[in-house]
Amino acid sequence: MPIVFIILVLLFSALFVWLMHYNLRVYDAKTRKNCLVLAILTVIILESCLILLISESFDIIFDKNIGYISKLLCFLVVLLVFTIVYLYIFLRKLWNIKNPRSAKIRFEKKKSTKYGMRSCIVISHIDGFPIKESSKGFLLSANKLSITAGTHRIMVQRVEYLTRQCESIVLFEKEFEMDFNKDSTYYIKSDDSKKIFEIKES
Repeated sequence: MPIVFIILVLLFSALFVWLMHYNLRVYDAKTRKNCLVLAILTVIILESCLILLISESFDIIFDKNIGYISKLLCFLVVLLVFTIVYLYIFLRKLWNIKNPRSAKIRFEKKKSTKYGMRSCIVISHIDGFPIKESSKGFLLSANKLSITAGTHRIMVQRVEYLTRQCESIVLFEKEFEMDFNKDSTYYIKSDDSKKIFEIKES
């Protein structure tokens, strides 16, 4: 059974790499090479984890009294975290390759004033499109964004998140039209008492 399992893993790995290569055929050679290297590295790591899972050496990492289901759940958690990190790195790298001329936007960090409430600055739209649907921006972290160089309209909002209800409240917002320079960094902060934003290039 382990041999059959390993053969199936190898076949699916080869299929995964082929699908990556097929979906990237519209990109240039450098992009395909970088993405395929990342895909092959992912396959090697996943194969190692799966082979370890069915091998006797798996008991070296976990106590023998721990059931197989518990071991499998631990492996799936690690695999889930790895997959999320991999997808983020892959999408970020692909976006940077497609948009070499880009700028960075940083947001002022605000501490929560009330229990169960988090306050922050966000960009909700770029050129009229929601940030999740726009190809002009890529969210790097909660307070950092990449945006393509050039003139864009951005909708800046001061938002409070109710963590328990998973709801957000827009306190105030304003649309800016700016010319973003390549390799520049912009900093956005707000004056909550006056309900205004300030954007500076640093």
